[in-house]
Amino acid sequence: MADRIELLGWLKLSEPAFSDWDNPEDAAYDRIEERLKEGYLALAESHKTDADLFLPAQAEVVLRDGS
Repeated sequence: MADRIELLGWLKLSEPAFSDWDNPEDAAYDRIEERLKEGYLALAESHKTDADLFLPAQAEVVLRDGS
């Protein structure tokens, strides 16, 4: 996860280098970017849901075993 966050940081940092490409002809790439963003948000929500379901049960086992 940390590697992905670092990669996204580097990509964000490099955005100004590609400002010349921001034109009407690259609209297809803009749509791809939006779809990727939607996908990452859906994936993050899925992982949050999994964590909400499984972490309390895992904590219960750890706390019970530690008593």
